[in-house]
Amino acid sequence: MVKKIKKFIKKVGLKRTTVVILVFCVMFGVLIQRLFALQIIHGEEYADNFNLSITKERTLKGTRGNILDRNGKPLAYNQLSYSVILEDNGTYDSTREKNLTLNHVAYEILKILKAHNETTDIPFHIVLNEEEKYVFDATGFTLNRFKADVYGEAQIENLTKKQLKSSADEIMEYLSGNKRFALTDEKKPYTKEELKTYGLPESFTTEETLELVKIRYILSTNSFKKYVPVTIATNVSEETVAEIMEQKDDLQGVDIMEDSIRVYDEAESFAPIIGYTGKADAEELQNLRDQGGKYSADAVIGKSGIEKEMETKLQGKDGSETVFVDTMGKVLKIDSNSRKNPKSGNDVYLTIDKDLQRVCYDILEQKIGRNSGSEYYQCQGV
Repeated sequence: MVKKIKKFIKKVGLKRTTVVILVFCVMFGVLIQRLFALQIIHGEEYADNFNLSITKERTLKGTRGNILDRNGKPLAYNQLSYSVILEDNGTYDSTREKNLTLNHVAYEILKILKAHNETTDIPFHIVLNEEEKYVFDATGFTLNRFKADVYGEAQIENLTKKQLKSSADEIMEYLSGNKRFALTDEKKPYTKEELKTYGLPESFTTEETLELVKIRYILSTNSFKKYVPVTIATNVSEETVAEIMEQKDDLQGVDIMEDSIRVYDEAESFAPIIGYTGKADAEELQNLRDQGGKYSADAVIGKSGIEKEMETKLQGKDGSETVFVDTMGKVLKIDSNSRKNPKSGNDVYLTIDKDLQRVCYDILEQKIGRNSGSEYYQCQGV
């Protein structure tokens, strides 16, 4: 076959260079045709398919089990609520652009929450005291674990002596500076045009600085999972939900998630028995994980009473699902085949009687006012 082609070329009298040029012309024509088909004819279709190819795994939170009395009457249960969540799903040309974008989003969230008299709900061990000074609200292991997380160390032992002795002011200066979240840029200050473009003030108040750092900090804990959201505020009002949804296009990575809050029936009568729940600190998380539990960094756990003692029974198991998102993180499609349904925690039945306990509490309350506690001992013996 090859010999026949050579004979044909010699017969026609074509030169080798001419043949090569013809081959390249044909290949170039095919390439142009393919580019035209990709860009013009099927351009929109391929663009849609590209967007759908970006996937992420979304966590579906499991609900906590109920606490009931001997007759099945609820003492602690879950109620539907809404939470504000945030994820870093942006693409940036520089670290400066990233900091300006995320600081803008955090600042807008704060303004919306403040307008509706609501606050963030982020575990962070620096607070403001009465004198508007930064102070720690933890000690011992919990505080040292917090410092290790701030400085990006896996173990407390890896901290330097200077880092271990860092004050609240020093940590806030470090987190708000160039090395971390750059609320202000001392080396290359933000221009008025940049601040105006991103809707940021020239300076922040002490309270605003703390809240912005808290949001950026909790977001940074998921930096290795870019599309995993973190909770910024819980149990927000419908007004807050509506305003955030209205401004969602401008608030990159912000969304509203259906959540649940713990409701305690007859809280005054049962508080010492039932206890309460709250965000887990580093030491509590470590202890639960050592027991084989799977807890996220923002997990809500039992802090005292039955909630704490029966924690591993009450805690539900998270599920997950795969979703397809566009380049801005907006969910376009949910893969129903990938869904792993969350599991609710087990219900816990107590031996106490809800109605009897309420009567005992009312009697005790009356007698305390009269400096007598005889009925207290009668109720305890029932």
